[in-house]
Amino acid sequence: MKYILLFALLVWNQVQAQSVYRIFYTKDGEEVQTENVAQYYRDITKMNDTTYRVIQYSKNNVLQSEAYVRNILPFVFHGKYVSYYDNQQIESEGFYENGRQQGYWKRYHSNGQLKEEGNYVTQIVKHKEYTNQYQEFIVDTYKDSTGNILVENGTGDFRTFFENGEVKEIGRYESGEKVGVWKAFRKSRHPLYEEQYTKGILDSGISYDSLGKAYAYKVIEESAEFKGGVKAMYSFLSKAMRYPVEAQRSRMQGKVFTSFIIDSKGGISDIKVLKSPGNPLSYEAIRVIEYMAGKWEPGKQRGQAVKSRYNLPLSFMLD
Repeated sequence: MKYILLFALLVWNQVQAQSVYRIFYTKDGEEVQTENVAQYYRDITKMNDTTYRVIQYSKNNVLQSEAYVRNILPFVFHGKYVSYYDNQQIESEGFYENGRQQGYWKRYHSNGQLKEEGNYVTQIVKHKEYTNQYQEFIVDTYKDSTGNILVENGTGDFRTFFENGEVKEIGRYESGEKVGVWKAFRKSRHPLYEEQYTKGILDSGISYDSLGKAYAYKVIEESAEFKGGVKAMYSFLSKAMRYPVEAQRSRMQGKVFTSFIIDSKGGISDIKVLKSPGNPLSYEAIRVIEYMAGKWEPGKQRGQAVKSRYNLPLSFMLD
């Protein structure tokens, strides 16, 4: 675990010190030091004290995206974003604001034809203990790969196909919002999900895994959550955290910013310390997070448990 801690801090320090720094990643988005196990890499250039330019390439050195970020660990996209197909045609372009897609976006087919354009708007969903915000894409235009208009001025029947001609997804837009029944399929023509919408709001959905098992849901995406909620998590932390003696003696205090993966069963892995006042507090933060394993409800995509990354700041303050 010390290796993970030191590696994360080393990355941060090197990005600060160098004009361009390269980070390698696995297909799951985990940072690695060796190029031979990486699936892609990012070249990071510090533009000023708050902005970094990030250019992403495949392991075969093919340009995948260009973006600007405010934070490196974790990445918080902010500003112009462009992604590319392997043939270097633009795939999508738009803007991020504090990690969220905002405003006008365009997407293209791999042959360069316009695919869709529209605007991202912020939607707010209130829960018992917190309020969740998410971005909804309001479609203005959608075209197939030959240029035929399927959705115009936000209204029309939407459909996409696999390369073999099988239907991939079908539904209808009215005033830029999804309405009625939407269906998606796997290449084998087996159902992937079916959803019911009213004026862009999901009423209900059923998704199917690769074995055909059904999962009912009311929201597309659910974040991982500590069992019992946010209050229960902070109650647990207040009891589990211990102030290291070495840190007390040196009057070390402040926030330790951590990041870790919560798997589909609620387990914890890939713990990283992103920023810390010092190693004694970092090691204590790691110990406490390891102790939280099994105490999480995993994140979900369309009702199915998935692996997700969680960022958690831990405060250490002396009287």
